[in-house]
Amino acid sequence: MFLRFNPLLLFVPLLAACGKQDADCKCPPAVRRVTPAGAAEGSKVVLEGSNFAPNPAANDVRINGAAATVTAASTGELTVEVPAGIYNDSLPYGELTVTARGRQSGPAQVFSEQYPQITAIAPTRGPAGTVVTLTGTHFAASPERNRVMFWQSTTLVAPTFTSPTRLQVVVPADAKTGTVMLYNYVSRHIGRAGSKHVAQYAPVEFTVTP
Repeated sequence: MFLRFNPLLLFVPLLAACGKQDADCKCPPAVRRVTPAGAAEGSKVVLEGSNFAPNPAANDVRINGAAATVTAASTGELTVEVPAGIYNDSLPYGELTVTARGRQSGPAQVFSEQYPQITAIAPTRGPAGTVVTLTGTHFAASPERNRVMFWQSTTLVAPTFTSPTRLQVVVPADAKTGTVMLYNYVSRHIGRAGSKHVAQYAPVEFTVTP
């Protein structure tokens, strides 16, 4: 009797193995969630996912290329200490990977707690064309990495002056009375092209007058 070969039979054991979370799984680790999403250097974060090594020392966790200490581990969860020196003004987040059993996860992200914040604006009212000073913390040092948007405006305003704690911008013609948004552009990947932004609503308002 002639027997037909079914190639799908070869994949069934592999799929079953990758569906398991145990110490013998050869599938790459996967990070589904990082808690908390924002963590200062030296603090601890919990990585939830699958296919981690149950021995903490068998998981190689890297954040922006720096080795992170794994303090507790199971196949579905790792507790990791954020290493020092991974954040800066132009890179307020860390790209995180986990390597276990020779297999590496796709990248996940943990953000610095150093989000840009606006604490004051002066003057607080004026017509379009007014030069205003925004005071706060963790502004990007490079002027081209900061953009400010006034309420209901479609204009991303480039600052005329930038420091880590102070920005000066000109109120655009289409600005309306309301809150102010700061866009802090950062490099998406170290050494690679591309960008993303962190937007932070400010606890300040500007009143547009005629």
